[in-house]
Amino acid sequence: FGEFIWADSFGEDLAPLPIDVNLGDALNLFVEFNLFDYCGKPVYARVGRQELLFGSQRLVSTLDWANTRRTFDGVRIFRTGEQWDVDVFYTAFVPVNPNGLDQLDHHRDFAGAWATYRPQKGHFVDFFYLYFENENNTAPQQGIVRTPTDVHTVGTRYAGDNCGLLWDVWGAMQFGDQNGQDLFAGACTASLGRHLKCGPWSPTAWICYDYASGDSNPNAGDARTFN
Repeated sequence: FGEFIWADSFGEDLAPLPIDVNLGDALNLFVEFNLFDYCGKPVYARVGRQELLFGSQRLVSTLDWANTRRTFDGVRIFRTGEQWDVDVFYTAFVPVNPNGLDQLDHHRDFAGAWATYRPQKGHFVDFFYLYFENENNTAPQQGIVRTPTDVHTVGTRYAGDNCGLLWDVWGAMQFGDQNGQDLFAGACTASLGRHLKCGPWSPTAWICYDYASGDSNPNAGDARTFN
């Protein structure tokens, strides 16, 4: 499978952001193999450049709102079943090179496992583990030194739809190392929505509460800011 991207920005007063311009590149370029069947369902391996998105995309998304999309180089093994979907992947982030070919960053690895259980129609329970490593020495932002870092994220999510009543609740804890400091952080979201299927234009309304831990002094002691 292959997919091409050309993204440009012009007529602005400010310089384009790094995610605004990508003058011709491979967004997706992978091969997919049917490895074997497990309980009557195929197990696939996808190798090459690929996009990743899981759950409600609060942690892993393709960055749809930007002018370019987020992509990775690596291997993903997955199976879709009647009640269980399972994904395991090991990749490296592919930063945008506006005027050249995009190349993976060997210093930014992203891996994990994501499982989705459907106890009944319209109900989804996710369990996930994510690992992110950034060995690059990046410039401090607002005096905060964020790299090098090793981040482990574990969490769960419960989402569903019952006769137009919608909900999406998730929480995650993080631990690891950030610039030589012990990292321990957390985040959660509680969302409640309503889908008016019989109304004009079939609208959906949501109300959400988002929380993520922070740090009053990020460069002293342990790190508490959720990544």
